[in-house]
Amino acid sequence: ARTSPGPQWLRRSPQLSSPAGMAPLQETPGPSGTASASTPGLLHEAGRQIAISPGANGVIDLTGTTRMPPRPATIQVQAWPDKSREATVLELAMAEGTVGDFEAKLAEAGYEGYRLLQLHGHKLDPPPATYRTVRALQPSRRSAGGRSASQATQPTQPATTARPSSERRERTKLLVSRPPSFDMLSKVIAPEFTAAQGIKEILDNAIQSLVFFSLDHPEARSSGWTPQLVILIDLARGRLRVVDNGGGLNPTQMEDWAECGNSTNRSRVNEMLEAAANDPHITGLFSQLFSSYGIGSKGGGGALTRVGKEIQGNITLFSSQGPDEDGRTCLQQINFDLREAQRRQAAKDNSPWNREYISEEWEPDNEPELRQLMGRRGWGDRITCLEVDRLAPSVMEKLREAVADPHRSELVGEIVDTWAYSFEPRLYEAVARECNTFNREKDPPPLHITASVEGCGSDGGAADPTSLNALAGLKYEKLASQAASSSSQPLRRGLRAGGASDAEVFCYEFDVTDGAGKRGRALLLLRYYPIKDGGETLPAECKEGFDVRWQCRLLKDERLRLLSFMDPAKLSPRGRWKELHHTLQRVGHRLHGELLLDPSFAVNKMKSELLHAGEESSSGSVKLVQAMKKREVGEWVRPGGVQSLLVEELAQWLRGREDLDDCFRFVPSSEGGDVEVVKQFEGEGYVTKVVRIGGKVLMAPRSVHGQAAASSKLRLWLSKDASKKFDVKTNAVWADVYGFLFFARPGLDHQGVEEACKAATDGEVLYHEAGAHEKAARENEEAPKLQRLPLSHVELKQGTIPDREWQKQVKSQLAQLEKTKPSAVVCIDTSTADATAAGSSFVGGDIERDVPIEYACEGFIDEGKKLWLAVQVHNGSNKVISKTELEKGGYVVKLTATHTEGTVK
Repeated sequence: ARTSPGPQWLRRSPQLSSPAGMAPLQETPGPSGTASASTPGLLHEAGRQIAISPGANGVIDLTGTTRMPPRPATIQVQAWPDKSREATVLELAMAEGTVGDFEAKLAEAGYEGYRLLQLHGHKLDPPPATYRTVRALQPSRRSAGGRSASQATQPTQPATTARPSSERRERTKLLVSRPPSFDMLSKVIAPEFTAAQGIKEILDNAIQSLVFFSLDHPEARSSGWTPQLVILIDLARGRLRVVDNGGGLNPTQMEDWAECGNSTNRSRVNEMLEAAANDPHITGLFSQLFSSYGIGSKGGGGALTRVGKEIQGNITLFSSQGPDEDGRTCLQQINFDLREAQRRQAAKDNSPWNREYISEEWEPDNEPELRQLMGRRGWGDRITCLEVDRLAPSVMEKLREAVADPHRSELVGEIVDTWAYSFEPRLYEAVARECNTFNREKDPPPLHITASVEGCGSDGGAADPTSLNALAGLKYEKLASQAASSSSQPLRRGLRAGGASDAEVFCYEFDVTDGAGKRGRALLLLRYYPIKDGGETLPAECKEGFDVRWQCRLLKDERLRLLSFMDPAKLSPRGRWKELHHTLQRVGHRLHGELLLDPSFAVNKMKSELLHAGEESSSGSVKLVQAMKKREVGEWVRPGGVQSLLVEELAQWLRGREDLDDCFRFVPSSEGGDVEVVKQFEGEGYVTKVVRIGGKVLMAPRSVHGQAAASSKLRLWLSKDASKKFDVKTNAVWADVYGFLFFARPGLDHQGVEEACKAATDGEVLYHEAGAHEKAARENEEAPKLQRLPLSHVELKQGTIPDREWQKQVKSQLAQLEKTKPSAVVCIDTSTADATAAGSSFVGGDIERDVPIEYACEGFIDEGKKLWLAVQVHNGSNKVISKTELEKGGYVVKLTATHTEGTVK
């Protein structure tokens, strides 16, 4: 238009002629409602108004532009033989029209008496709603007026019997022609998206459809409607379908979907914000409006059908919005060929791209799989299905795993984790219950969605449906039970200023500003998972720190897991917050929780992590992410009458939580631990006489300032083999505990030893076994040396050994000692193992056979050869003592013999 002013640029185009049985091509970009119907004679293209003659039956040739001009809005007029009116197509002078514009055009052309309907048979909404293509149908006696929203939620299935052909509504089939957007096409076929991210993009759209319908029809839930989401996997056809019972799409929205990069979801969110900027359903922490940003369903399909650099797939969108004005249900469909998208992007082909749109009465034999879903309880009469076929082999492998064993499928697990708050309502209730600053009105709960994965194998046989809600519930119960088992005290709400250290959850609600007027809101929740029964209770799949959720959607690959006030690397080990530093070094790996962010924070296009750098994004603010990361330790304060530092609150809370651990904490001298250096272990570490484990205190006999202090013995059972089940008779050591060794470098000063003691996380128990002192006294031997075992061998469940049982064990040990005390060493003949036999033998280390002593005397063994005697050890009763019994008594038999010139010594 800019290069060809004047009347030459308005001319009739041969593209106006329609193929037989097909409506004119539609070339209008942009979502419904963007054109002004109150300005006749104006077309809106790329934000510009272009004058044309009212009623002109032509198109605009915008020579030199990158987009084709919008086609005029059209009316497909049905033939009315009784009125001698033939079928025709009427065009308006504008790209989109309201119901009044279309009625005026019908009157102008002499077609009064018709009913104006959308292409799928539903009525036109009053202004400001606008439409591009509508139908004009003759009056029908069957017409009963529009259905209410509550009626639309009733479980009404399409007719199960086919209508006579004379009663069937004519099939609508037209080509939607849209010029491509190379920028968006490049994102659709982007190689960095994984299969899981592709599926999640499609699921985002389905979930947001359910959310929008719930917001538009709040009465639907009371009328029996249940939000439902079904993932259908067809391994035989290599096809994936994602189906929901949200509001569905009207014909204009179906056309918009065919245009790459045209997000009606984002437009809807913007409209909601304009109407109510503080609407908690948009701005809350659980808003679920994540589909307004990302690569959308077409990009998701590209990720699922990519083989190397080539995209092989095709996407088809099905939708039905229930019975129309005449009680008929139409099924619409339109497709997006991903191979053609890749070809156009590579060739920079910006010619109009035709996509076929079909709307037809839903017959019983058409899409029976979708029809069956609509019969489910609470489904209602609307359905939307996005189908991706020709899936990549790698994707098929993941889907096979999901069908064969969904409980172990990595893909299914990622889906459950991503939308856990949508599938498991107890997660939201736990947050609301445990955080005492939580406001339900400011952060209403997310929509609870019933979701499942259903598939059929390569042989066509159907697999049992897998409830994603059940899987989410199992994971919630697993985490909740571990955290809840941490305390025998009554549940307390989250810690806040002046709170108690026994609060179950550490919660902190805060705002972030970027200095330019942008504000974001976040909620941090931390739970402590203590050691119980000698093992960690935090599941292995949970990482230390917090998971980040954006609008309650998990950002799976987010690297931010600690804020500065809870990061040991940001806390000096010798500075003001050294206590928290050492505590986090010791037990920080037992902290796990979530950081919930509102939509103000920016995420990457995969919605897998926050945007930490780069230009501002339409998803949110990068600067808010940076401001949150850069906030210094001392800047984290809890607002209120008396501001308190978060670092101090966290230290207080952890002190209370750490008492619940069944793990050892070494007590320094400053707290009564009586730390010393034991010569036997000098150079390895230091020994304290007191350790704490959970609420228990284990105190070995000790001295105070070098003077002996009255202290009872500490006698414990230790397991010989910690990997095996403890058994007092077969897998137990009866230990008289001397102290507890923690590892640290030698030569530390007093302060260094104190800090090393507090920071220690592991060590050994030093002990004498039952009867060791009594044996040494009986045999006039030196005091026995200390023995050592890892602290993990301490059997805490068993408690300390009662004195009566200890004395009984000592008596038994001494009796056993008598049985195992050697009185004679007897050489034996190894061939008979008979100690009384003549000809006792030598055994040579490099000779395969035993050598009788007489052979050795005759020179069959080289001179100077070391030999070993085969012997038995006898006790005082002349009974043989076994090797095991000898070791129990601490005995070793060592005999050497050499021979020189036939003389054995």
